[in-house]
Amino acid sequence: MDDLLFGHRDKRGNWSPNDRLDPAPLLAWPPQPRALLKWLPSYFLPWNVLFAVSAWLFWQFLLPSQEVMQILAWPWIVQLFATNCVAVFFFYGAFELKLYIRRTQENRFKYNPKFPSDHQNSAFFFNRQNVDSLIRAFGSGVPIWTAYEVIILHLFATGAVPTVRFEEHPYYLLLLFLILPLLHEIHFYVIHRLIHIPFLYKWVHSVHHNSVNPSGCVRKVL
Repeated sequence: MDDLLFGHRDKRGNWSPNDRLDPAPLLAWPPQPRALLKWLPSYFLPWNVLFAVSAWLFWQFLLPSQEVMQILAWPWIVQLFATNCVAVFFFYGAFELKLYIRRTQENRFKYNPKFPSDHQNSAFFFNRQNVDSLIRAFGSGVPIWTAYEVIILHLFATGAVPTVRFEEHPYYLLLLFLILPLLHEIHFYVIHRLIHIPFLYKWVHSVHHNSVNPSGCVRKVL
């Protein structure tokens, strides 16, 4: 597919789309029912359905039992951390392999035409963005993610936070499934605005903005 049918490149080769990014019809005012119905499948497919299925698989097959998680202990915490590392490696690694190692799409639709592995940059560990991404992903991103997960699962297991079973409240959980992606977007926006406050930006978030040419090694770092 020719990316120049949908955008253009400047003198440096940086690609930009021709059309502006418009908000989803769900947030449009006045309401646009026809546009909303046309857009609705993309609200779930592919990513939100993929995330929901992966969450169910984790809950059913990969998490320790409720009894085990009632007590904070290193064995199940380390197990959970290892599981998350494997998930991150294979999920993001698939994109890295296809787009940045094999480069099957070359630089089509790539905002910055250069590939991070071809250039050194002193903003990153060992002057290598890919190395920096791996260190931050598995050295800070996944541990922070796992820490939140451990706390939440422990609270569920001990009953400090109530849980709801699908058999007991199917309509409530179906409604929650419908609105959860929207709640996620609102949460992401609010938190992102928060970490752009100068103090938090300097000490928490600025490192994220070093990646002006992001690779497939996506890292979950604030």
